[in-house]
Amino acid sequence: MLLTDVTERLQDYERSGLHYHLAAVEIYAKRRKISDVLSTSFQPYIIAGLISYDMARNIGTDPYVIFAERLKKKLEELQPILAPLTSLSLSTVNLDEHKKAIQHAFDTLSECGPNGLHVKHDSHFYVGATKILHWLNPELFLIVDSYIATAFHHNPNKDECIEIIRHGSPWYSSETYLKCLFLAQREIQEYGEESLRKDGYGLPLTNIYGNVAFQYGKEIIMKRDIKLR
Repeated sequence: MLLTDVTERLQDYERSGLHYHLAAVEIYAKRRKISDVLSTSFQPYIIAGLISYDMARNIGTDPYVIFAERLKKKLEELQPILAPLTSLSLSTVNLDEHKKAIQHAFDTLSECGPNGLHVKHDSHFYVGATKILHWLNPELFLIVDSYIATAFHHNPNKDECIEIIRHGSPWYSSETYLKCLFLAQREIQEYGEESLRKDGYGLPLTNIYGNVAFQYGKEIIMKRDIKLR
């Protein structure tokens, strides 16, 4: 189970990742004030979140102009699929019922090519896709970066390990992302939603879970001297 030493890991995360925490709190606050998070009025905050969460080099220069237009087209395309998901919680959602929509959204946001979101057309936008989804609904969508991928790959419960690190690099896919959501859901339900929210000072569920997983993954990388590419 990744939800171990929760209080200590959250404290460690806030000490080393305060800039992430401060940005997230502001974006969550803005999200609560906007009725339609898929509207263009919220998109600058999604972009700010991507920049604050280390994605600037992947979205290129003039992110509020060039990247913003690409993001706008993607969210317009996904609006019918994403709209029903923006009010759901990972603790209670029937993931089997929504898995096709989640996978389609992930695949659309992460695809490479001239219509992709990555500034390099031959590169996928995998981690960025999870961050966009998270800002759209932080109660449902988990960010999965290299640290969190490492945590899932090296789960203390060997039966729950998700094979996501191959040849020293995370191998992302919509199927793997869904597996991460299923596992996070089971662990949140086992730990107790109310207890987790209390330990996380009322922050969104996947923020709390993700921060604990991030810190655990970081510990694994440092302990084993893992070099991720």
